Amino acid sequence: RLTDLHKGADAGSPWKRLIDATSILLMLISLTGLILWVALPRRLKLGLVCVAAALGAGVGLYLLVP
Repeated sequence: RLTDLHKGADAGSPWKRLIDATSILLMLISLTGLILWVALPRRLKLGLVCVAAALGAGVGLYLLVP
């Protein structure tokens, strides 16, 4: 299944570490971008609205998709 590839099922230990390292790097990049966006006074309101919408969409998808 395609989800097995995403999870690293049947992959060796080095491949699983690469997947984990990549996910950590992507989270750090996203977090720094979010901090920079919210730090701009003119874009603070838009940034908070977008964060709220993204969180709502994520929670909604989590609850709707089995």
